[in-house]
Amino acid sequence: MTVRTLLVAAVLVVGGAACGVRTDDEARVAGPDEVPFGLLDPDREATAGDVPAGSTVAEVYLFADEEATLVPVARRVDGPALAATLAELERDPTDAEAAAGLRSALAGSDVIAGAGTTGNTATVDLGEGFAAVGGSEQLVAISQIVFTAPARPGIEQVTFPLDGRPIEIPRGDGSLTSGAVSRDDYDVGGAGA
Repeated sequence: MTVRTLLVAAVLVVGGAACGVRTDDEARVAGPDEVPFGLLDPDREATAGDVPAGSTVAEVYLFADEEATLVPVARRVDGPALAATLAELERDPTDAEAAAGLRSALAGSDVIAGAGTTGNTATVDLGEGFAAVGGSEQLVAISQIVFTAPARPGIEQVTFPLDGRPIEIPRGDGSLTSGAVSRDDYDVGGAGA
């Protein structure tokens, strides 16, 4: 080794020791006085990576084609409103969800025009885009909504008006109804059970 290489190595060793970086052989609990950058300061403002104020984690149901079942996934939503949770069904699956074979029959659509609750019933207003969802996809879309809405506390059934008027929607047994439906009306491979 040259003198220059030895000198650089010595500077790195001394410099590393002077930084105060511990070289413990095993994990240990840091005391409050050892936590850096004021992370324990109660007046600290939020930074990138923190959960945004007002957002919540909600459970939404995506469809797994291979198993022909609905699968719950966690999504971060803006606020506790039912409409914010249902809006997640109209978003494309994340890369991880798509890799797991999950999709939404509502992705990229404008099917859900609004949502609200009265007692234990969610009312999901359907938009004109609902007519564009055809055949078995309409059943998957309705099933996703019916399983996602009751994931919110207190909701047991869902009604579906279009422009304020009740419309007929498919149930799991192939029949149509304009009344309230619940998870019991859909057999989707035991989802939600």
